[in-house]
Amino acid sequence: MSVGGAVIALACACGSADRHETHLEKRFAIEQAPDTDSVPLPYLVHPFRWYIRDDKMQIEDLNGEYFGHIFSLPELKPVCRFGRQGHGPGEYMNPGLACMQCGTDAALFEAIPNRLDIYRLGPTDSMELVETRQFPEWMKERAIPKAYSRLWQVKDSLYIGIAFPPRFPEIDLLNMSVPEVEATLDFPLQGSEEAGSYPYLFSASYSNGKLALAYRYIDRIEVYDVLPEGFRLDYVIGDGQPQEELSIRGRDDEMICHYTAVECDGERILALYQGCTDARMSGDGVKSAVEIYRASTGEGEVLWNMGRRIDDMSWDAGHETLYGYSALSDSALLYVFRSRNPQETK
Repeated sequence: MSVGGAVIALACACGSADRHETHLEKRFAIEQAPDTDSVPLPYLVHPFRWYIRDDKMQIEDLNGEYFGHIFSLPELKPVCRFGRQGHGPGEYMNPGLACMQCGTDAALFEAIPNRLDIYRLGPTDSMELVETRQFPEWMKERAIPKAYSRLWQVKDSLYIGIAFPPRFPEIDLLNMSVPEVEATLDFPLQGSEEAGSYPYLFSASYSNGKLALAYRYIDRIEVYDVLPEGFRLDYVIGDGQPQEELSIRGRDDEMICHYTAVECDGERILALYQGCTDARMSGDGVKSAVEIYRASTGEGEVLWNMGRRIDDMSWDAGHETLYGYSALSDSALLYVFRSRNPQETK
């Protein structure tokens, strides 16, 4: 990983027969260790999905009595819990947490039954169900939608959904008021039938018109503009090759884990880099890094050496604060990272 001046390499390479990719080299103007602190949460929670909007952190926990948890920022004070496990009203079996545009809105969704339940934070700090929407049917003969694993609200009833049906990932632009699929992302990388989708797993994040994908087993970040007509590839950072051969041969523990999370706020893209084999990820000697890029150009601004293992993260752009979670640490503990000089990351 090179560190030094701003991004200097702009190279075009064919991604498909009728499309060119703009590739940017990974270079950073600043390398630093951020100020690090830790914050104990008031009760045990296991972050599975978590999003920050405005001054609220929303966490989905699949292990407790409630699926949804809301904390106020920056003090991480509990606001409320919602979405209990069960089959009754306001109850779920295995929902996903959607990322909404407003921090006082939250949404849980399930494919079976087909529903997107939208909640709003009320004056008594309780979540009130305000609307239920449905996904487009994927298997029409059985009236079953795709089982989306991630969901972001783009505007009003327009959402981005990520699914992994049966072989390769799909990203759709959904109009939930109809409901119908408006557009589907055309991936530049196409996996082989033998290897399947495993080497093409990625983390994703959307905000303010930008969708970022960071691949787990490919040293590669893709950034897309999200337009009313669909997705347009803007640029690619890095140019790694999928580790298909190791996957096919069953040597998964030798595959290099590159990125485990990505955050986009429309202005910056933050990618959580590991750079070690899957076998090492099961130990405690990993020291992660966070690559910070300018979203409009892909220019590498800052490389944060975290000094510890971080498996997932959530970015609070308003307070210039990064929250990190490690599967090896106490589940009631979040790490907090801030730039040593906030001016350096602007």
